[in-house]
Amino acid sequence: MNTELNKNSDEVVDLVFKAILKNRLKPGVRLSEISLQEEFGYSRAVIRQGFDKLVDSGLLQHKKNQGVRVACPTKEETIQIYEARKAIENAVIMILVDKNRSQNLDLAIIDELISEEQRLHNSSQYDDHTKLSCDFHLTLAELCDNKYIVESLKPLIPLSTLQHRSIQTQNLLFVLLLSIMI
Repeated sequence: MNTELNKNSDEVVDLVFKAILKNRLKPGVRLSEISLQEEFGYSRAVIRQGFDKLVDSGLLQHKKNQGVRVACPTKEETIQIYEARKAIENAVIMILVDKNRSQNLDLAIIDELISEEQRLHNSSQYDDHTKLSCDFHLTLAELCDNKYIVESLKPLIPLSTLQHRSIQTQNLLFVLLLSIMI
């Protein structure tokens, strides 16, 4: 496989991933290869490969003759997403506590993220706050120095963001209670 094709498809993945996090792509929205091709200049092959990666991660869904859409997890799937996040993030915390005990953890990185998140939380920059919150969880996982933990957690974070934004008001409290338990 061409290295340039792979690199460019990773850029497509990042573009779509960030658009989901910033709520520019909402659950259920159909994605157009042509519009990405026109806007960013990628070939259809690159866009399809990026879409395939996102379908594999669960962020996008592909249905024959219906194209590719942003995933829209059900209430049951949301529970499973939060259960998986809870299991992974509990392990992350245990690893980081062990690293801190053995003085192999730079807490300044975590302190900076917390300070920035508090600043954004107090502002009206919701999109930036959401992205930073996601980055915070991924950074904690990255501090474990375990690529499998990071890759397991990476698709779950935007999936939980998708559901959080697409649920009806009566289900919001339920999802918020789940997130508090994590």
